[in-house]
Amino acid sequence: MEGIKMAGSYFYVIKESGNVMKIDRQGRILQTYRLSDTSRLEGITFDSDRDCFYLVHEKKPEMLLAYNTDFVECQRHLLTGAKDFSGLAFDNKRKGIWMVSHESATLLFWNLKNQKYLYSHRLDIHQAEGVAIDLNEKRIYIIGDMDEELFVFDLPSEAIERL
Repeated sequence: MEGIKMAGSYFYVIKESGNVMKIDRQGRILQTYRLSDTSRLEGITFDSDRDCFYLVHEKKPEMLLAYNTDFVECQRHLLTGAKDFSGLAFDNKRKGIWMVSHESATLLFWNLKNQKYLYSHRLDIHQAEGVAIDLNEKRIYIIGDMDEELFVFDLPSEAIERL
């Protein structure tokens, strides 16, 4: 298992193999979607305004993939700026995606409208694997796989001003 996101009343779990499972609150798998020609998937997030899921292909090639709620691919964007990608969090306010790279030890913000990075910050976290944001508290949460620790940061003020 490589990522989890709650959308509506359901959990969506991504497996590295390219399967997405729709799971109810009791833990029952309701549906499994097999995504075509994809493996090495790492993160999943959801844009509730557009009813769009975003998944990231870890590397070779590094890609951001967009899917509708039936998991039909809508878009794909080749990514640069990091050696790999390991986690995603959608930012409804800024209409973009926070991403972490464990190999590059970097936090990045991808703007969907411009399709480019507007922010990049070096992390002192070994093997950052997941990211979540709390826009109300202006905090970013990053899980370190190697450290087995949750790191909590204030959302960088320079990022807020720039974005």
